Amino acid sequence: MSYPNPYIIEPQPGHSHTHTIILLHGRGSTAKEFATHLFALSTSEGFKNLPDSFPSFRWVFPDAGERWCTSLKEKASAWCDTFSLENLSERQDLQVSGLRDGILLVRDVVEKEIERLEGNSRKIIFGGFSQGSATALWSLFTGAALTKGSLGAFVGLGAWMPFTREASDIYSLYLPVYNKGALS
Repeated sequence: MSYPNPYIIEPQPGHSHTHTIILLHGRGSTAKEFATHLFALSTSEGFKNLPDSFPSFRWVFPDAGERWCTSLKEKASAWCDTFSLENLSERQDLQVSGLRDGILLVRDVVEKEIERLEGNSRKIIFGGFSQGSATALWSLFTGAALTKGSLGAFVGLGAWMPFTREASDIYSLYLPVYNKGALS
């Protein structure tokens, strides 16, 4: 899938780029709308917005673009299709192609931002809201967001995890191996 360009806010004038925050918007929103709503919020200290509070940070908001949404019966801004908003595990097969495409986009965005930070992956904060958070979680779970190293932080807002049963089954296969050394 071809995606719109991300919405980007550079560090504040007079500040060098030290960190990048990459955030994925929720279904029904766009990168620019999400950033605008997020930046309209202010802190309790001095009533600053987020870019003013973190002046050396670059803010990157990838955009999902539009795709068919079965639950809405129309095209909408979404990372993946969903059959039902009441039961997100129903007809999960509809989510696969969107999640796969979104994960590949995330990998590219994260890798480019790590290059901008001279290879320091720990200076990346990554996350999302709602369906964007679901895509971000799978980007971590599959390792796509970690190809160039561990990230500094993850922020999930209104998160849900697609394919929870499948993820749990995979995790339980590795849990005994992982915990074996910790229990000795």
